[in-house]
Amino acid sequence: MLNQRQFKQAVQLHEQGRHDEAEALYAKLQKSDPKNAHIVHFRALLAGHKGNEADSIALLGQAIRLNPNIPDFYRNLADRFKKQGDKRQAALAYAGLGGALAQQTKFEEAVQAYDMSLTLAPGEKLVIANRTAAQQHVKGVGGSDTDHRAAVFRLKHKAKTVPDLLALASAYQRLEEDDKALPVLDRVLAMDPNCGPAHLNAAFVHLMRGDLEKGWKEHEWRWAENTGYIEFPRCGFSQPVWKGETPKQLGGALLVVMEQAYGDAIQFSRYVRLLADGGHKILFEVQPYIVSLFAEALKHPNIRVIPRGYYRWDKWRLGWLAKRLGHPMQKASPTEIYRNLPFKAWVGLLSLPERFGTTLETIPAATPYLYPAPAKIARWSRTLAQPAGTVKIGLVWSGDVRHAEDYKRSMSFTQIAPWLDRAGAQFYSLQVGTPGAQIEPRGNLTNVARDLTDFTETAAAIQNLDLVISVDTSVAHLAGALNKPVWIVMPPAKDWRWLKNRTHSPWYPSARLFRQHRSGEWHQVVADVGAALDELLARR
Repeated sequence: MLNQRQFKQAVQLHEQGRHDEAEALYAKLQKSDPKNAHIVHFRALLAGHKGNEADSIALLGQAIRLNPNIPDFYRNLADRFKKQGDKRQAALAYAGLGGALAQQTKFEEAVQAYDMSLTLAPGEKLVIANRTAAQQHVKGVGGSDTDHRAAVFRLKHKAKTVPDLLALASAYQRLEEDDKALPVLDRVLAMDPNCGPAHLNAAFVHLMRGDLEKGWKEHEWRWAENTGYIEFPRCGFSQPVWKGETPKQLGGALLVVMEQAYGDAIQFSRYVRLLADGGHKILFEVQPYIVSLFAEALKHPNIRVIPRGYYRWDKWRLGWLAKRLGHPMQKASPTEIYRNLPFKAWVGLLSLPERFGTTLETIPAATPYLYPAPAKIARWSRTLAQPAGTVKIGLVWSGDVRHAEDYKRSMSFTQIAPWLDRAGAQFYSLQVGTPGAQIEPRGNLTNVARDLTDFTETAAAIQNLDLVISVDTSVAHLAGALNKPVWIVMPPAKDWRWLKNRTHSPWYPSARLFRQHRSGEWHQVVADVGAALDELLARR
């Protein structure tokens, strides 16, 4: 475990130009934590500052071997080779940078890195292929079956290195050929048993197939340094990770930290309630925008909802270091909120299914488990009032446009417009953000999005609807958590949580799934939902 106090001291010595003292402290830190790539990286920077270019290059290579997913490692290595005039090696470093950026879904930056590589070494076929794939993501047209078939064709018989085998396995997964992906991942793990990306990809295969026991176990590898999963680095806490101790064994509060996006927080918050019901005192840390929802709708005497903390880099005033190390930048808090919130252990929210031993048969699917404020529900009841017999339907056709693969899950208003051509139904747009500007005026469509100022308002509005139709985004999870009928339209197999080839979800009894028959084609989904709407309205 990295000694943060000594690391801070070493960086300060480094910045002050006290290079020999910094080097001695870096060496001491590396001896106690030999697999920490960031220490090696700073030793490489220091060697460069001291004019030892060969040592700097060797150390940067060592850092990359320890963690191949940190872009700055490659940037600095490329700079060193360019300084030496070695265009060939600089081109390889830029190619590696492109791969690391693509791993983090920063596709525009990845294209730029591949361009730098091709400028220095034109005609490299693998770099050209990787650039094409990244550019397709930028344009929003990548990820087709044709692209993945091409990757399989290119790699199937000559993939021998870990990166190539991982790319082959990923292509198989995108083609939903899990039986072919797993043996490839097994080959990777035979070569490198600690390859975090291979374990994590295997987790997604097992989870997609419904083998949750294996899937959760492999999913714990997301915390490994070499996966690139850096949202919540372990180095932020001195307290241990919670392994399932009882409240009595723990002897204090348990911090549960939100992971990934709002939909994940909503889906897995059910476990927070289970922990509290079991006697645990919970500090549930979530992103600020969703604090109000859980504070209001997850009320429990043993749960305290707090905004995402600022317990790592800001208290050292080392935002630049956070950026350099690849950690997310966060606005500094005026107070150290954890100083007065002691906890005995912490756990990531998506680790809770593993701690509970969740299988398909034991998913805690009792809904609702979120409860909006009655006063808000009553207010929305007046806003959404309609004549008796009218079916009130909420619509969401787009997710967060910033999501790297949003183009796969999101639709346009024009595509869903045929649903509106039905008597007996009143539709409400719950679509927030820029996609809401696509709305075309319709007599039976009301736009209430401007009043959805946070998730508490959205939850209260949904409670007054008969049905929500949504793409795979947070509103779909929210409707399911509220036990409201929700029809979710989605690609064939976008996300492991919806499993494969299912029309219903074991996580949300009120959900019905409408999948694309072919990736990227929505017309049949629109027709299927339209037919289901006709059936629903005919029964009223």
